[in-house]
Amino acid sequence: MTDVWFKRQVQQDIARILEWYDEQQPGLGDRFVNKLGDIVDFLAVNPLAYPISYSTFRVARLKNFPYQVFYKAYESKILIYGIFHTRRNPHSIRGSLSRRT
Repeated sequence: MTDVWFKRQVQQDIARILEWYDEQQPGLGDRFVNKLGDIVDFLAVNPLAYPISYSTFRVARLKNFPYQVFYKAYESKILIYGIFHTRRNPHSIRGSLSRRT
């Protein structure tokens, strides 16, 4: 099993996403966290499951939520650089990721 780490900005992203979902419907933020946890657990066991498809990043999609996890798999760890909405402008995603590397 590979260790999974989050860039500091990702923790802020998650907090904003949770707040928004909980405002929409109580408990929806918890369901988001559960789906995110499922992906993180999967990546810890299968770090190369997703191909490099966005510059130098691998991209995993959350089930039941319109978000993608952008990450890099290294020998000893996985580093998550961003969690972005699927409708977000690709140029905006590229800029955010470049500031996080």
